[in-house]
Amino acid sequence: MGYAIFVALAGLVLAACGQASGSPPDPVDQAYDALQVGHVAYQLPTQVGEGQSAPAIVRISKALPADMTADLQMSETRVIPIKVSDQMTVDLTPADDGLEVIRLSQETQAVGQTDWSPWRWSIIGKQAGTHTLVLALSVLLPSGSKQLPEIPVDVKVTTTVPIILGNLYTAYGNPAVNSIIGTVIGGGSLFGGFVGWIRRRAENLKSTVRRTVVTGLVGLLLAVIAVTVCAVGLALANPIPTSSPPVSSSLPVTPVNQAALDPKQLLLNSTDVPYGFIINDDRAMTEHGWNGWEQVYKSTSSSLGFYWIASSAYVLPAGTSPSAAITAARCDFHFENPAPSSVISDQSPGGAYSSLCHYSFKNGASWAEFQEVVHNSVLLEVGISPNNASSSETLNLLYSLARHQLVSIQNATA
Repeated sequence: MGYAIFVALAGLVLAACGQASGSPPDPVDQAYDALQVGHVAYQLPTQVGEGQSAPAIVRISKALPADMTADLQMSETRVIPIKVSDQMTVDLTPADDGLEVIRLSQETQAVGQTDWSPWRWSIIGKQAGTHTLVLALSVLLPSGSKQLPEIPVDVKVTTTVPIILGNLYTAYGNPAVNSIIGTVIGGGSLFGGFVGWIRRRAENLKSTVRRTVVTGLVGLLLAVIAVTVCAVGLALANPIPTSSPPVSSSLPVTPVNQAALDPKQLLLNSTDVPYGFIINDDRAMTEHGWNGWEQVYKSTSSSLGFYWIASSAYVLPAGTSPSAAITAARCDFHFENPAPSSVISDQSPGGAYSSLCHYSFKNGASWAEFQEVVHNSVLLEVGISPNNASSSETLNLLYSLARHQLVSIQNATA
């Protein structure tokens, strides 16, 4: 009897210990499991040119609105179900240095019940080859956060010319490319002609004379080849820049009917402007007698990295010298109040007809502006005022916006 009681007591003690040792449920997991299922739609580029940019877009909704994917490229868009909370964090990072990612929206955003919240980036190809973007989504909860499985996407960075032509721009009709091709073709034709002529002449000469003639002609032929190689080498030694900043001067200059251009159609598309900005000014402008248009975007939150974004375009009269135009327009952005205390014209990493300007104010504010003459017919201007963004972030966004506006101008002048 005593033994039975002892066994029963031991069993109760062990059961109590087992219950005490069991870990309590994780409140983050409990809150996550209780969330409703929503959707994420993401459009990430699968290919981008070296030195070029491509948009990356992510949208999250607790429902699946009809317009959530309406304007996305369906070939690059994926829609998957996920657990969605009232606050979501989305981050997009490159796996290596072959890609550069510029954030154009806040990392953490609220997600509504019926509409969708957008995240945007600009992806820049830095090195040819296949590289990877990593999309990370986190659910924010009162008790903590939970990161969802990462989504990797391969991106192919392409070069636009064969390696033998170095960094020359591939634009069809580029004079340097045509010069090299013409030189190579001409040299090849001359080589074939010399070989045929040597063979015919050598058959009619005695062996000693034949050797002398052949030796002399071969020497002349080698000289011609050397000149050809030298011409190619000179062209390759002075390539057209293909750096990450926008370089419209590396594009072929095509005839443009300036009278048919509407400057308002040459500005940034509203979809290229970072999330959290609204139009504050939208007006016609005249500068140096050039007709233009300006749109100024204002930040809607003090937590964003920038206060203001401005996009302008001026149609140059036919026959205007691009050099004279950029000289006249350099660092002449007009501020209503106050006036800048200093203006610095920095070395522009863009083309020959471009400028980079930094404006400083006594209250500590600043303004950065990029200008460039496109197709000898349009003056492009983009300016931004940083809030808490670093100088590198400011220049990265400035160049990204200028690239997008350059695309608008190319489309309008094509």
